Amino acid sequence: MSGAEVEIILDREISALAEAARSGDIRAFERLVKTYMKKAYFFTLGLVGNRDDALDISQNAFVKAHRGIKTLKNCERFPAWFYSILRHEAANYIKKAKRARRKTLADPACMAHIVNIEGINPDRAERCRTVWKAIRELPVEMQEIIVMQHFQELNYNEIAALLDIPRGSVASRLYRARAALKQKLDGLIQEGE
Repeated sequence: MSGAEVEIILDREISALAEAARSGDIRAFERLVKTYMKKAYFFTLGLVGNRDDALDISQNAFVKAHRGIKTLKNCERFPAWFYSILRHEAANYIKKAKRARRKTLADPACMAHIVNIEGINPDRAERCRTVWKAIRELPVEMQEIIVMQHFQELNYNEIAALLDIPRGSVASRLYRARAALKQKLDGLIQEGE
């Protein structure tokens, strides 16, 4: 069975679970949660930089998805629909907690969670912190696409499906995000000299 065939089967299963959940099947929704729980958490962690907040935000997104699943018109669109809820929850958090969010950049436990920096040399750990500081200074739309591509290792098609945008838009957004990140990193490096 090819990778594309497995992906189609998984898409069909997700669609069937979403349809069952929309009809009130709580076990189907629980399976959806189990399927997306880890990805949702790490996606959110990459955006907010704090483990507890990432857990709260992802849980809130699942609660809102459960409450609103009856409004989902096309069950095949569940992943994109859910990620739009998750993105909205994360964006609201970021708007409300900018000052607190900045403090989390120095949280070594968070950094170790996102990028395995435990046991690496201090210079490399500092570079990781610098990269994450620069990512946090980008607009949310740029942060999310960098996190999805570089830290969740999603391909362009997966990102396009989750963000509900054309594949070409993923490429252009990622190009702009990388350019902005490079500019931020150059500025941070110059400040450190």
